[in-house]
Amino acid sequence: MGVSKICRIIFRITLFVMTISLTLTGLFGGLSAVAVFSDFSENIEIPSGPITAQLNFYQPMYLSIPFNITNAGYFPLDELRIGISINMTYNVSLSHIIMYNEEVYPEIGPGVEFEGNFTATDEDFSIPSGDIDIFHPPTFTMDLNISAYYTYRLLFFSVELKNIPLTLGGP
Repeated sequence: MGVSKICRIIFRITLFVMTISLTLTGLFGGLSAVAVFSDFSENIEIPSGPITAQLNFYQPMYLSIPFNITNAGYFPLDELRIGISINMTYNVSLSHIIMYNEEVYPEIGPGVEFEGNFTATDEDFSIPSGDIDIFHPPTFTMDLNISAYYTYRLLFFSVELKNIPLTLGGP
């Protein structure tokens, strides 16, 4: 057996091992993604309890949204981001984003259930300048964006929910 034949055999074995490892990674990643996203409504609960909000201009404003995220897959969820904006429609047709806040949460390992609380305080809110018609009270809606990386940052998912109604006042 010559040196060139040994080199070809080593090269072929290396290619075979790399092909098998990439195939297994893709297979387990796909199965894991199916496990995570198959029961999406049970694995991501936002809100997981009552939303507490004070959207009265004459008192300190706040928002508190509890959530529960279960990683049912085989790989960690990285860089979980939850972004929430609150839109106010006033004077019948004017609209203004009075709050936008995005929070990044720590890695959620495989099989781990993470319970958190998204909060925004008075500093996160901006009230529009100008008069607000007292005969047409403002209405509030919330936009929600959830995103994270999965399978060692190979897969990215994002969920957006728009125009979720909120009520004026506290708990």
